[in-house]
Amino acid sequence: MKRTLKLLGGLVLVLLLIGSLTACDEDDTLAVPQSFCGFIQGKGGRDRDENANNANLDRVLYAGQTADYRTDKQIARVFPCVSRNYRIASGGDSDQPLRALTKTGVPVKLWVSMYWQPNQQPDPLKEFIGFCQGKYGCAGGSPSDFTQTDQNRNASTPGWNKMLAENWHDVLQRISEAPVKNAEDSVWQINDPAQRDTVAKAMSAAFAGEFQKVTGSTKDLICGGGSTGVGEQFDCKQVYVVVDLVQAENDQQQQATTQAVADAAQRKLDEDQLQADMNLTNTKYGPLAPAYRACRDLNAKQPGACKFITGPGGAQVPVP
Repeated sequence: MKRTLKLLGGLVLVLLLIGSLTACDEDDTLAVPQSFCGFIQGKGGRDRDENANNANLDRVLYAGQTADYRTDKQIARVFPCVSRNYRIASGGDSDQPLRALTKTGVPVKLWVSMYWQPNQQPDPLKEFIGFCQGKYGCAGGSPSDFTQTDQNRNASTPGWNKMLAENWHDVLQRISEAPVKNAEDSVWQINDPAQRDTVAKAMSAAFAGEFQKVTGSTKDLICGGGSTGVGEQFDCKQVYVVVDLVQAENDQQQQATTQAVADAAQRKLDEDQLQADMNLTNTKYGPLAPAYRACRDLNAKQPGACKFITGPGGAQVPVP
């Protein structure tokens, strides 16, 4: 009987040890929130048992998915997986405008916005993680790393911002030059919406091919903001570029042109108002309309100096 109890006691001890080892095997959980993707990756080095770790990408997770992992062997990270913007503007992701030449050779600067998101198809998403995390350490330990704070400029990690600065801006610069070269000077003289839209559409269409040169991938690692679906069903749309403002590189040239345009617009408004007044008074007074207008103009300088009568024996017409 004592031997049986000893065996049972030993068995319980073994089971407790196995349970303890199993509990240590996976000691944390990554839960990916909405609007994010996540991954678990080997951390390299050695684990608590002095066994060598790999640094492989072990698992990719989509919004709503969870996975257990060992903190001594692996790291768990998240990053935004839905629509993001990249803005070249004062207070944006970059305050350095794009620069190009118009059809007539006028140097201009462009302020643009681009709307994009990571490609959630499995293979491109893995490549994006390699590009984003492997080179820049772009991902965060929690979603709060992508909340707007003084440390997290533009609701991004420092690594995420560095990735954007080294790649998005340069690609946009290169793809802006050709369409601006075909643009009329109205694109900067009056910030012509039609000209800006033509440039923006050309930039949107050219972005994917130029970005592949940067990443070295034959796949589109990023897509247009608002692309839908998950995994193999993800519909990767073309990135969307908006040209918000085009200005002459030379600020004095821009200011002079803006003033000239404003003056011309005011002259046109004055001419239109004069013509409308002539049409109205001609309709009301026929051949006497010039006399009415002359009387009105005189009264504007010297109130009451002129009285307008419609003809011999006619009624007196009040003149302002």
